[in-house]
Amino acid sequence: MDNLFLVASPYQLISATEAKMKMGCKEQSCLVLFFNGKKSEVNQLKNMAARLGWEVVIECYAFKGSIALSFFKRLCFIWRLCFESRARCRRTFIGDFNVSYFHYVARAVGSEEVVFLDDGAATLNTYSDYLSKNRMLPQRDSVELDFIESIVFFPFSSPWFKSKSFSLFTSYDLKSVDGLVVVNNNFEYLKGVSKEAKVEKAMVWLIGSPYSEIGIMDMESELLLIKKAVRFLVEKGCRVEYYAHRRDSSQKLNKINGLEGVSALKRSTFPVEYEYCINTPARPSSIAGFYTTALGALAELGRFDDIYSFEFPDKFLSENIRRVYAYYRSRGFCVVTL
Repeated sequence: MDNLFLVASPYQLISATEAKMKMGCKEQSCLVLFFNGKKSEVNQLKNMAARLGWEVVIECYAFKGSIALSFFKRLCFIWRLCFESRARCRRTFIGDFNVSYFHYVARAVGSEEVVFLDDGAATLNTYSDYLSKNRMLPQRDSVELDFIESIVFFPFSSPWFKSKSFSLFTSYDLKSVDGLVVVNNNFEYLKGVSKEAKVEKAMVWLIGSPYSEIGIMDMESELLLIKKAVRFLVEKGCRVEYYAHRRDSSQKLNKINGLEGVSALKRSTFPVEYEYCINTPARPSSIAGFYTTALGALAELGRFDDIYSFEFPDKFLSENIRRVYAYYRSRGFCVVTL
């Protein structure tokens, strides 16, 4: 195979599909899906891969077990990919820069070029902290795991296996630097298959994210912010529909569904970017959210009267989150402090 795509989330899969079209990889391409979530998330990725036209797909489930067993399974999977590829891959596309294992896979299959795929808002931080400084490998928090990894994957750490060139495929307005070529993702694929749909004036999608589920804040704090955001939008004369994230908990969604001002709770087995283009019979005239990736992606896919990005209170703002809000301000989004 000429092109190997390594992805672990729905948005990375959309990025991989866009890169396959934009960068001339329609033939001799293999998609590797890494599953480490719930069964529903596994099924979502599988269904999306089929709908997006991927023909050669290899599935990889979480490497569970002790540290030793986990690393043994990872090494075995690398050898499997080397066998499947039959020969050296010309390019490897990495969905999540921070998964060091993906980098070892790219080296193992002998990729001459590594392309880092758009991974949503995380891309801004990857670019700022690593790629713009010509650092093409992530730094692990655990020194112990980093040491074990360097031992296990030692054959693929040698200079002989190092890729010759690096690219970043992204919809964000970022610049090429020494050692890195930035390729613009303008969503050619999704725009090409997008269906006609009416735009409902005054309807706004408030796009959810699992902020309490991933530990940025507790659920009560998140619900309070959502309540304030809904109140702000209603006062603007908007009809608010909450668009749930796949990782939003049922408990949280039940409480959101009962909030005054939320006219509908939308759930889907596909990401909002895909739903907006393919499945929805009526599109919103405006969109809103906090620092969700979907705001930036939808801004490229459609035209909106307003794009609202609600800013967290200072106590929830890390440097990485501040960077996303700063970018949204630079793009003309209406960043609102609640």
